[in-house]
Amino acid sequence: MYMIPHNSLHELDYMRLFMAITILLGHCVVFGNFELFGDTTMFFNRWLGGMVVPYFFALTVFFLCIKGDILATSKKMAIRLFSLYLIWSLLYIPIHLCKYLLSKDRAEYIFSALKQFALGNFPLWYLWGGVTGIILLVISIRLLKHRLKLILSISLSLFLMASVFKYIILIDKDFFKFIYSYSDFGKFMVSDAFIRNGIFFGFPFITLGVFIGEQYKQHSILGIRTSIAGVLISFIIGIIEVRFSYVISGYDYAATGNQLKIFLVPSTYFLICLLIELSRFTPIKETRNLRKISGLIYFIHFEIMYFVGFALRKIHTSPYLYNLALGGITLLMSIAVSYSIIKASEKQPALKKLF
Repeated sequence: MYMIPHNSLHELDYMRLFMAITILLGHCVVFGNFELFGDTTMFFNRWLGGMVVPYFFALTVFFLCIKGDILATSKKMAIRLFSLYLIWSLLYIPIHLCKYLLSKDRAEYIFSALKQFALGNFPLWYLWGGVTGIILLVISIRLLKHRLKLILSISLSLFLMASVFKYIILIDKDFFKFIYSYSDFGKFMVSDAFIRNGIFFGFPFITLGVFIGEQYKQHSILGIRTSIAGVLISFIIGIIEVRFSYVISGYDYAATGNQLKIFLVPSTYFLICLLIELSRFTPIKETRNLRKISGLIYFIHFEIMYFVGFALRKIHTSPYLYNLALGGITLLMSIAVSYSIIKASEKQPALKKLF
């Protein structure tokens, strides 16, 4: 089986753009009216939306791995992700300034904002988790002498432990209350920051991306039939798991959002394998700009959404029409701004630091 040139794996970039748009629409709560949309909301926000960041994590290091030695390139990537995190955190200051001015307890808000920055600023936590995950990957490779299967087993064990813990606190409300009231560390464990720190989420999927990259270099990527079967089975398991988490939560839709769902591991693996195989059957195209636009949409959409939402709230309309307008306007503006940044960077290279 011949190896597809890494610059021809454009199906991966198309999916990355689709994932970026998915997370944008999810944050704009386009399908967020659970009473109106029911299972569509559950499917879109908890199943499809849950796959975005794992895919981003895995793909980031996959391309690094297939271009060369992962140790040689990982340091640059960690620095790049940390640089992006700092730059975009600064660009998010206008939102924090508005929230600060609207806050009743401004000192408390400053403390909260600084804590968010240290733990992974929303929605930029993907970058923070990526830095942590890559550092853990490098340490593991050096300590365990490149035994990738062992490293993958350890990282996925961490993911599984965290997932089981999240399910326990979802089922046992008393245990949740006990953990939450025990200490500040307990509050951290039941919060979103527990997921965003990169140890239990970033590290496993980054390691998975390297594993797929090594398979690609060794010409051992799963065949298209196996990949299709794997995608279908893991997707079905995902739908069942999402429904299961909703039921055991006592039909508390909000509580199901802070979950490390197990189906994400096989879904991410089989989906990337399938997309690599599909690239064999489509014409070679240049998709580097798609890669850049996808990243910029992810980074910039939340700030655009915040200010568009602020303006739309002045118009009295139904919640659904508000969310629909918010999603549409935010999407169009995010694409336009992202494309403008990429074009402007051709004359102003400093703008390339944004992506």
